Amino acid sequence: MPLLLSSLHILITWLALALTLLGLGSLLLSFFARNFLLTDAIWVGLGVAVAVLQVWSLLLPINLSVVALLFGLGILGLIANGPYLAPQLSGELKQSKVRSLIYVAIVFFIALRCVGSCDYYDTGLYGMPAVRWAQAYPVVPGLVNLHGRLGFNSSVFLSVAALSQGIWKNLGFHLFAGLLLSLMWLTVLPATSHILGRRSESSADRFNFILAIPLAFFSVRSPIVGTLTDEPATILCLVGAGILFALLRSEAPHAESQVKTDRVITVTVLFALAVTVKLSVAVFAGIAWLVAVASFFRAGDNPSKARAALAWASFLTTCILVPWCVRGVILTGYPFYPAPVFAFPVDWKSPLAMTQYVAGAVHAWGKIPDVPASQIVGYSWLTGWIHRLIRNRSGFQAPAFISIFALAIVALRRIQSRPTGLPQYLWLLLPSCVGIAFWFVASPDLRFAQFAIWTAAATLGAWAIEIAGSASSGNRWYWPAALWVGLLAWCLFSFGWWANLTRVLDSPPLSPAPVANVVARPTRSGLLVNVPVSGNQCWDAPIPCTPYFDDTLRLRRDSSLRSGFQSNCVINFYDQMNGDAVTSR
Repeated sequence: MPLLLSSLHILITWLALALTLLGLGSLLLSFFARNFLLTDAIWVGLGVAVAVLQVWSLLLPINLSVVALLFGLGILGLIANGPYLAPQLSGELKQSKVRSLIYVAIVFFIALRCVGSCDYYDTGLYGMPAVRWAQAYPVVPGLVNLHGRLGFNSSVFLSVAALSQGIWKNLGFHLFAGLLLSLMWLTVLPATSHILGRRSESSADRFNFILAIPLAFFSVRSPIVGTLTDEPATILCLVGAGILFALLRSEAPHAESQVKTDRVITVTVLFALAVTVKLSVAVFAGIAWLVAVASFFRAGDNPSKARAALAWASFLTTCILVPWCVRGVILTGYPFYPAPVFAFPVDWKSPLAMTQYVAGAVHAWGKIPDVPASQIVGYSWLTGWIHRLIRNRSGFQAPAFISIFALAIVALRRIQSRPTGLPQYLWLLLPSCVGIAFWFVASPDLRFAQFAIWTAAATLGAWAIEIAGSASSGNRWYWPAALWVGLLAWCLFSFGWWANLTRVLDSPPLSPAPVANVVARPTRSGLLVNVPVSGNQCWDAPIPCTPYFDDTLRLRRDSSLRSGFQSNCVINFYDQMNGDAVTSR
């Protein structure tokens, strides 16, 4: 019973959050159209909320006041646009009662998983401490000097800090990832039901139909409780790619050119938002952003309206990315940390040796986890990396099979008949392929490229189904449905698939994050720093806490932690890997 009540508690909270985001997004999209999609308004609302949190965090800690502000703005949006939103909400609920029940069941299952305890390693390593700092102070100059990974400037930490207020105090990490999964199902489930019910010939529906495979895997198998960044960034990119696919296919639900602006705004906001969640998506998201804007100009719209759309898209992207970059500079001295580029001449800047070490550690992790960069020579890592790659069902096997199978169908069809022009939505392969190439060079851990790999697979798969004419050609419909079911089962039901479910049943519902056992150690300046007695996870320990003690660490000006930190450290790689951080210069 406590498990079910906790799940219901999460469901009610998600409903309130979704309505708030709907209100926030409607305030903005109502400037461009009155018949915008409800899902678009929710995603734009998330972008507005993150932008507000980032600006707020520059001046004040994330507290109940900013949450009240966002809820107030959301309610204002619902009231102002109620006459336009209510009929759409009513129509969506009445359109398919069976699909609505399936959606509720899926979201309830996600909520059930979110009730479980947090065992996501990076949450204890730096995610939860980052949330605590965001709640205690405005952005702290040089926080990276306390712990190199506290310089990872993800908007997930601000979002979790905002959710961890009121009755959800210290529990926000149970909410965020599951909320994004539930929101993505709002788009993917209708497309899936249309394709399986043979009620759609839309290539955009086919694209989202294929994306149901990774989304189902995230919902059932991936970590879901904690300060995760990989899955949220992937979700934002895939949702944005789905909207961009529809724009390029000219299958947006609104045919009139004057209202297509709202979809361009939505997709550009999603890609900008994804960058603030995970820097590694920047290449994919940046190219996709350009493709989205270019598609609007190529559509033959009024040039003045196209320029206005570009101006608005650029303005909203700036509102999201500029505060994020400012936060990065304040945290680390670098706008794109851990990339040691565009350094600012500030006294709290992370020492170059530390920054290069963290960047090298991220790069090395993608090749061989838990092995220092200094021990990886040449391409000796490729053998083990390929072995791990080909064993991954949802991250590599399924999308690779879809892509290869789709290319084979396309090649066969084009050999059998006169080739026609290539569809415009194949432009999505540009950010996908460049993103995959960048991922391989930067840090080739498979979880860092799911957005690019699955975008390419869904694009090629939708193209192949369209060429085969399977959506409206009798028995030929069955092969994509059978293939989809087979791949879905292959991804979901491998060895140990039940472990995530049993873990939920075995843990107390909605348990707070652990508190690490720490000991206070003084630096040369007399600053007391909490250090874990064992391991390298601080979890919810009192701040300041770091597993990597730096004897040179000091406060910048006075005895207040708000003033920030400075350090003159260099890295001893062997000691760092064993949790004993630094030697002085």
